Amino acid sequence: VSGCCAKNLTGKKITDKFISDILSNSDETKYFVSPFRKSHFYGGNYTYICAASVTDPVNPSKTVGGIGAVFDSDAQLRHMLEQAKPDGEKSFCALTDKSGGIILSTRGDMPAGTKLGVPERFFKTEKGKPLSEILAYDNMYYAVGCACLPDCGALVFVFKAIAAYGAAAAEGSCGMLVSQSDISLAENEAHSKLVSFVVSGRLAAVEEKDVVESVDSGGIINIPESNELIRGAVVYKNRFVPVIDTHMLFGGKEKAPPAPHLLIIRLPGGMLAAMEADQLNNVLEVNESDIKPIPDIGKDKSIIKGVVCFENAGRQLMLVINHNVLPERMDKDILNADFTNVLPFLEKIKGKKKAGADK
Repeated sequence: VSGCCAKNLTGKKITDKFISDILSNSDETKYFVSPFRKSHFYGGNYTYICAASVTDPVNPSKTVGGIGAVFDSDAQLRHMLEQAKPDGEKSFCALTDKSGGIILSTRGDMPAGTKLGVPERFFKTEKGKPLSEILAYDNMYYAVGCACLPDCGALVFVFKAIAAYGAAAAEGSCGMLVSQSDISLAENEAHSKLVSFVVSGRLAAVEEKDVVESVDSGGIINIPESNELIRGAVVYKNRFVPVIDTHMLFGGKEKAPPAPHLLIIRLPGGMLAAMEADQLNNVLEVNESDIKPIPDIGKDKSIIKGVVCFENAGRQLMLVINHNVLPERMDKDILNADFTNVLPFLEKIKGKKKAGADK
């Protein structure tokens, strides 16, 4: 043992499968990396061990032992987390196991062994499928991204601080509407006009220039085998327009009943789509600098491009939707479909539903 602090390990028998693989290997060019887990070689903390087989110099096909290097994970991973930490005093990163136990964090009040207090769905994140959401955590709103590390299953969390929230927001008053009088506009600054609405208890908005109009949601026709984000289609000015299930768009796990309102919006390329809204709010003019951008997590662009925190409305938070990402989240076949070609089929379905309702 090279480290004097590990002399007590001399003579200790190791029975891990990782060690068995090393001792049964005779290929000198092959090396092994242990699973990322707690190790008595590293004071009972999480680490990797890189190792290779040692063969008999006279008989190279005979393995006589192994040699390994213990990765100084605390120093190295801490450096990686510090490099990944977003700007902002309250922003931080954490590394956890699959049960949420903290392995390492950039916050001094999050020691190893304590649990990261985020929803359980984050700990079910799969490899290659990062998850990102807006969360209220420790008196702050955060854009939270989570990714599963390859080969070891540990989870990396990135917390980007957005804004502080007060007691009213913490109690879940997301349905509270905001008026223009709650907003202080700066004279020498660019402004944006946003059409705001409530969906799944959250205040959301899209840019006014992308909204055609709002309509009632009656008459939605189901589209068989469509993307889970597609509620169906609705007739708008003699054309069929796909209806987006906004509840599912914001991470809902189960289908909710149809919302009473639809916002007809323009998508890139001149396409139209209808977004569901539980309640319509006002058209709000805000300072562009008040729209705090949300970083993209993983390869997928975030459906939320920014958030606005209204200090004069109980620190209410409004999510600004990036409508340019919608085509990527929806079936392109649905978006590009000429619904005129399937009009008889859709009308037939609609007619059957109406007949059933009349009975």
